[in-house]
Amino acid sequence: MATKYQWHLFHTYKDSDKGLVLNAKTRLTQRHVDGLLASRTVVVEFFTSQNVSRAVHANRDEILQSLVSMSKEYWDRVRTPEALMEDGVFHMSRRFANTCSLFRSFLDHTERYFVQTHGKESLEYKSWKAILAKQYDSTIAYPLVYLMRNFIQHHDMPPLSVSISETAQVEQISVDVDIDIPAIIDDSNIRKKLGTRISHLKTISLLNVLDEWSKCLDEIISVVNAIRLKDVVPHARKIEKLRARFHIPQDGLLAVAKLPIVKQKPKKLDLSLIWFPEDKARKILDAARRRPKRPKAEITLTLA
Repeated sequence: MATKYQWHLFHTYKDSDKGLVLNAKTRLTQRHVDGLLASRTVVVEFFTSQNVSRAVHANRDEILQSLVSMSKEYWDRVRTPEALMEDGVFHMSRRFANTCSLFRSFLDHTERYFVQTHGKESLEYKSWKAILAKQYDSTIAYPLVYLMRNFIQHHDMPPLSVSISETAQVEQISVDVDIDIPAIIDDSNIRKKLGTRISHLKTISLLNVLDEWSKCLDEIISVVNAIRLKDVVPHARKIEKLRARFHIPQDGLLAVAKLPIVKQKPKKLDLSLIWFPEDKARKILDAARRRPKRPKAEITLTLA
């Protein structure tokens, strides 16, 4: 006969005399556990969703670090200028390519979240599409970085060039990194969508593009995080309330696990504990409390 099991909520903590204590506080129904585990997943995914945007920022920062490193080597005369600039272009181009790719991944992941969580007819999804349309139409940098991923996939690495000039009167150098516009206009998609806005240019400053695009990215992330924070708060609150609901002290950790339903105490017991991310739930609730309170109508207007 198959062994039957019952879900329990466990409080685990360290005791000076007993060592590690696993205290089964209460039985839980399958329905209750399903709800708790669903909330656990939402809370964890809220934090993991930040990783792609963090990676985008990190790659952008590495482009700037490459520029600083190249400038320092030039100043210190570590290598010939030709070799130095060739190497610098390679590293900046590679990191810019990674930035463009991860940026599209961030957009794709967020699009999927809004469609699956809210649906295409929801205010949340429409707010998401509105902020993207605003950035696309109001700047050159956003669509350029957006479209560059496809250029990299179908043509080549980002076509960058570097020029370094020295000032004789004072000890300083000036470094310019540019994107070759005629090269990227060869891509039919870029030519169709951006040709009228950039075809008159020979180059465009990579640093200006990154600066403008970074502002767009920050505005997009702000809108996304505001909506996702609102989505996750009920789930974080459900986890936070577990201790008060079952009169559990604030020390240790909480988990759920199945215990076999038996008449006699078994000699050996294998437990598979599923831990609750209480620290993450608290961070979410703290962030929600710190957000400025706005009238409902203003929130709707802002996100629309």
